[in-house]
Amino acid sequence: MFDILPASGKAHRRAAWLCCALIAGLAPSGAATGFAQTVTGRTRPPAAPAEALGHGAWVLGAGVGFMSSGDLFTVEIPSGSSAIWQTPAGGRFNAYEFTVTLDEDVQTGVYLAHAVLGRWWLRLDFSWSQMDMTAEARIAQTVELHRYDRLTVLMGGLSLERELVRARHFPYVLGGVALVDVGAKGTGDLDQSLIGWRLGAGFQYSFDARWAGRFEIRDTVQQLDFSGHHPRTIAGTTTPAIEFEQMGPQNFFELTFSIRGIF
Repeated sequence: MFDILPASGKAHRRAAWLCCALIAGLAPSGAATGFAQTVTGRTRPPAAPAEALGHGAWVLGAGVGFMSSGDLFTVEIPSGSSAIWQTPAGGRFNAYEFTVTLDEDVQTGVYLAHAVLGRWWLRLDFSWSQMDMTAEARIAQTVELHRYDRLTVLMGGLSLERELVRARHFPYVLGGVALVDVGAKGTGDLDQSLIGWRLGAGFQYSFDARWAGRFEIRDTVQQLDFSGHHPRTIAGTTTPAIEFEQMGPQNFFELTFSIRGIF
């Protein structure tokens, strides 16, 4: 009996030493692991929202805003005598000189963009607006405004867009070309399609990693050709003794607020 107890005590002592050695061996490993996780947690930055917009991302956007332009053409009777003019819209006005200009109106549009390289995007957009053509008619010492016609403007643009900084909210610029199609409601003399240069700039405010709002202004420059248009007097004939001068180049300014999403 006395021989068994010491043996049992030795076994317990050996087991205790083994446990201590095992704990001592595991403790540094566990501490090192915890430290590594802490360091990793401190040194690994959170993913920026912009990282979701990497190469190959697609973005679809839609917006509304305003479109405006300037003078289109001027008609003058050199002798200074006035005439009663028949507008394509069906109205009449008396003047010895008048200038037709495009008024500001509501514009809507959509666009599709694809990330191609770094902060560069290839973008395809479409916009639509209907704008009043207003005749600024001069008679004696006064100027009267008359509706000349209504012009529908459709534009499809292909542009390269560049984010100026890599940040959650950022400014950007764009440049490219646009196909401009214009058509008048009252006459076919003014209908035409042509290509113009486009420049623009804007600012994007990101709501989260996938949705953002945009404020953008862009300008499409081209020279509209109205040489086939013949202003008419009330009798329906072309007034022979007039000077017809085309203005230009025309600038279609667009100011747009849009929402875009990644898919």
